[in-house]
Amino acid sequence: MSITLGVYDLFAYMIPGILYLYIANEFMILFGFAHIEFQNLNNIVVTLLVVIIGYLLGQIFDLGANKWRRWRQPKESILEAIENLKKNFPKSKINFLHQDNRFLLSLIRRNHPEVATTIDRNKAISIMLQNISFGMLFYTLLQLISFILNGYSIENLLLAFFALIIALLAKRKSQFYNQWFYNHIYETALTYGSDTGKIIRKVQAMKSEKDD
Repeated sequence: MSITLGVYDLFAYMIPGILYLYIANEFMILFGFAHIEFQNLNNIVVTLLVVIIGYLLGQIFDLGANKWRRWRQPKESILEAIENLKKNFPKSKINFLHQDNRFLLSLIRRNHPEVATTIDRNKAISIMLQNISFGMLFYTLLQLISFILNGYSIENLLLAFFALIIALLAKRKSQFYNQWFYNHIYETALTYGSDTGKIIRKVQAMKSEKDD
């Protein structure tokens, strides 16, 4: 399971991180600073360095990307997941709390690793998309600056427009995957019990039976 998580974590940050690196490099070129020559990527050392820097950039920019994804989001994903569960299972007397998700996810990982794989994949895709969206905002800015510096080039204006559309679409899709992530946690947890207290007692009872 740890290997699976590692792979998801790698791609969640590395792919958008390389996008961040590319855009930063384009800014360097635009303003005449020293920059990376991407034609040198046939050199394995340069390629490895780009991958490592890309991963680090993905991690560094993720905080801003997460705030960007949540900006003007109709409702917090965790709260909506709990509300959806109560709406879909009105007779279950659901009493899950906002802060229960970490415990519930660790329980699912331990008892249903195949389900946890799907849950983790949804989160990884959400992280990747929110970072791609955030990166495309920077690319939009790059093209707008180029539009001005290049004598109001229509090509740069069109690229800025399409980059902004991609950023908004990726942001929305990231919200969907993040919502599916929390929905799946609480829906799966309901198979153990309708609130965390009951689930803990049930797990402790099962552990006592095994010890006996």
